Amino acid sequence: MREAERVTGRRVVAVIGGFHLFAAPEGAVRKVVDELISEGVEKIYPIHCSGDLIRSILASEHPEVYGDGCAGKAIVFNASTT
Repeated sequence: MREAERVTGRRVVAVIGGFHLFAAPEGAVRKVVDELISEGVEKIYPIHCSGDLIRSILASEHPEVYGDGCAGKAIVFNASTT
């Protein structure tokens, strides 16, 4: 995420992907969630190998940020001019 921001000169507002946290302990999952939230990510779409725990944490503790991601889901983003 930070590399994408560095390269593009733009802030990342959404992350979509497999976070490979399906077997991670709760503390590690919470660290990822906390870091993404603190960086100002507006929407997080965990898919496939992210695991149920990150989905549960996001859905219950950060419902405004949680996006129910899945393979084949279409998500439309409007480009910002700012």
